[in-house]
Amino acid sequence: MEIKLRPNYAEVYYDRGAVYAKKGEYDKAIADFSKAIKLIPTFTDAYFERAIVYLRMDKLESSIQDFDKISELK
Repeated sequence: MEIKLRPNYAEVYYDRGAVYAKKGEYDKAIADFSKAIKLIPTFTDAYFERAIVYLRMDKLESSIQDFDKISELK
């Protein structure tokens, strides 16, 4: 599904973020996971994937914040 067709569909941003993460395009992945979270603040999968990308970027504090948020939401 194209983002232009459904700009408020969080799962599309999540999916694209996952592709960016696999390609090593971490800044783009973070942006898309963040957009998915903005659209659905309880989207724990997006927090998890973003936390993993933050770890890969050595942004430990940001990663811990996302893992803490997952714990809070569950």
